[in-house]
Amino acid sequence: MLSKFAVSILAAAPFISAWADTPPEGCYNPVRGFAASICANTDCTTQLGIYQIELKRQSPGGNPWLRMSGTFRGTITEQPNECGGITLNHIFMDKDMEGTISTNNDVGCPIGGDGVNTLEIEETLHVAQGTGIYEGLVPGGTITLTGTLGLATGINTFEVTPSPDDEICFDPLP
Repeated sequence: MLSKFAVSILAAAPFISAWADTPPEGCYNPVRGFAASICANTDCTTQLGIYQIELKRQSPGGNPWLRMSGTFRGTITEQPNECGGITLNHIFMDKDMEGTISTNNDVGCPIGGDGVNTLEIEETLHVAQGTGIYEGLVPGGTITLTGTLGLATGINTFEVTPSPDDEICFDPLP
């Protein structure tokens, strides 16, 4: 049974706004954002949630800001991984269902928490592919987040942690 918090998270997803109505071009740096998810199965290897990531364009021209938002699914593919944490893949769906961004081999490493009720992690998303409005996505970009896994509740919360090495680039669509 879903908690009231989880139901409110999923219910809010259609109302998150976006700044860009056209396919993005150029390179952007993640500057802020969040993700919140709930466990979707009994062993919590699949999470469903909402996200919003704001990115700033690196060079003049085009839209100076890009806000990606919508729903996502995360799937744990390895546990434990090389840092004692988890490796995941994600699919991020645009709120208007105009495109997706897939990530592969995302690495979540423990950085705190009690390990019983909560686990604090730093997670690096490795963007791999885009469809629809994000079809021009150049594979290889990264986004870093820090957050808390609610081991006892199944509710996970994250915030974008700007890193100078993080960027996402898009080639122009034909």
